[in-house]
Amino acid sequence: IKSKFAKSMLSSIEIKKKVLLEDMYPDAPEEAIDLLEGLLQFNPKRRLSAEETLKHPYLKQFHNPKDEPTLPNPIKISFDDNKRFTIDEYRKSLYKRIIEKRKEMRRRKKELKKARLAAEASEREALNRGRRGRK
Repeated sequence: IKSKFAKSMLSSIEIKKKVLLEDMYPDAPEEAIDLLEGLLQFNPKRRLSAEETLKHPYLKQFHNPKDEPTLPNPIKISFDDNKRFTIDEYRKSLYKRIIEKRKEMRRRKKELKKARLAAEASEREALNRGRRGRK
């Protein structure tokens, strides 16, 4: 763990005896318990990914690969781990970043559309010149 703040938070946590999910939810189906165990892993490398979660047998009725987009890389939200944020500050900062990203994406989309339209106009003009030259 690289963050001093995270290290201090972890060192202050009281270690308790593990409570079995089967004992907490005695009426839950076995597949539900298995899903919860996969999701509640402290170690992120052992935790189920969103893709793995959607493929889990307990969620099979909701699984639709045609309607489940995936990203080639994980989403990274860069916040200084050594700075404490209130929930409200974190939320506002995250919201601000999302708005900025959306504006940037809209701007790029406009630029691409403008470039595409210019290229199409140039192609039409070239075709028209070619037709006039043949007459």
